[in-house]
Amino acid sequence: AGVLTAAGGYVVGSLRARRGGAAFSVAPLAPAEGGAHG
Repeated sequence: AGVLTAAGGYVVGSLRARRGGAAFSVAPLAPAEGGAHG
C-alpha cells in the first residue's frame, strides 16, 4: 500500500538531495515519506 506515494516521495527526495537540500526533502513532504527515504 502507498506504492505511488512512496515512489513520489523517493523521486522528490532524491532530486532535492542532489541539489544539496536533503533537509528540505523532509519538511515539505509528509514525515513518513521523507523519513522512509532518508
